[in-house]
Amino acid sequence: LTLDYGATITPPTPPEKPGYTFAGWDGEIPATMPDEDLTFTGSYTQNMKGLTLTATGNGVLVFGNDTVRNATRNFDVAELSAVALTVKADAGYHIESLTLNGEDAMTQIIDGIFTIASMTEATGIAVTFAVNRHTATFSIPSEEWQQVLTLDYGATITPPTPPEKPGYTFAGWDGEIPAT
Repeated sequence: LTLDYGATITPPTPPEKPGYTFAGWDGEIPATMPDEDLTFTGSYTQNMKGLTLTATGNGVLVFGNDTVRNATRNFDVAELSAVALTVKADAGYHIESLTLNGEDAMTQIIDGIFTIASMTEATGIAVTFAVNRHTATFSIPSEEWQQVLTLDYGATITPPTPPEKPGYTFAGWDGEIPAT
């Protein structure tokens, strides 16, 4: 700006900078132009958005160097920045649900990575891990007998008592039955 001595100083409107807020001019701007040249420098502060991560069950959410396990943690993230989270279930568990601001986002997990392209608002991500369930089938085909056990990963496998057959002693199950 070029102003005459004594003219009212009206600072210019700073340009918009996406993801930032104008913080102001350095120094105090006088109301009127003095009899000397003045220089003022403007600055911006980066806008931050809240990111809340919640992990429930046996698994983790990893954000940068931070790991969230069975907890809720809050982070400040630069507005418009991308966010990548590693979503990893422990052995014997799987991702049961993942929500972004309360909405289902399971299909957005690609190869264990969940990405937000640009942080434009406060964001909540919640993941729930659940135990894998498997079946153990015990059968005696000659007797048309079968029993199916549905067990959680890590649960103790207790073989069922087979039916009695008069004149016979049960010889046992084929193969080794693991403890869990």
